[in-house]
Amino acid sequence: MKQQRSRFPSNRGRYYPPVDLIVSSESLTSIRNIGRFRLEPSADCCNDVSQPSTSPVIVENPQEETRWYWKYFLGKEHQNFAGIDPLTKAPFFMSVLIEDEPDGNRICRSILWTSQGPRRLCIPAQSNSSKWFTAKFVLQQFPGLSNYNRSLKEIPSAKVQRELTVLEDQEGGINCKFGVVYALHDQVSDTQMLSNEYGDANFDQFVKLLGQRIDLQDWGSYRGGLDTTTNSTGRESVHTVFCGHEIMFHVSTMLPYSKDNRQQVTQKPH
Repeated sequence: MKQQRSRFPSNRGRYYPPVDLIVSSESLTSIRNIGRFRLEPSADCCNDVSQPSTSPVIVENPQEETRWYWKYFLGKEHQNFAGIDPLTKAPFFMSVLIEDEPDGNRICRSILWTSQGPRRLCIPAQSNSSKWFTAKFVLQQFPGLSNYNRSLKEIPSAKVQRELTVLEDQEGGINCKFGVVYALHDQVSDTQMLSNEYGDANFDQFVKLLGQRIDLQDWGSYRGGLDTTTNSTGRESVHTVFCGHEIMFHVSTMLPYSKDNRQQVTQKPH
């Protein structure tokens, strides 16, 4: 079977309807804050008197946190392909978009949808070779798939776009976790800092400013990698919400402490 090339259907309106049409579908009623500019914080998200803010929310790693399909693919000409992973035998889906940059160069964006979550890839055009535009070539650029040699099936359907939009939304919002470590004035190593089983009054006051102290057992919101069933990462933590983004603070004095383990290896991953 010949490799699929990045040639877009001529009847664009059939496969790539306007954004307004896609997001108005009844199947998207569960999507939160639906709209053209969902990726930007809303104008009133920081107007809560109890949570004043004068600075914008900055995402340090937008390549991983931005909803790529919504921002770069939806409403634009692109292709979606289905395939089978030869190692795991699990199905996957791949979205491919080729566009011109303001500087005149071409760029390829791709999202690989797997059961482990989406993987994102951005490839600058090195040449005008037609090989560069094949779906198989793009797929082979993902780590672990360089030897992929099976056929891919293109799925030209507006319904698929709606389903991918919902799937991406279900991945959750841009949530963050931060480590908060209590250190005495003469402590310089992580071993010394993590040996502090308790903080002082000033540290406790600082932690109180960060957010709400919550019980981890059966915690039903964003957990930031903490255990909410067996208390293996402590019984309590500190959680807050800022402009719609959940934040979990991994406070060193709330993580498990062992007098017999000088290195406190259970705390270091956090």
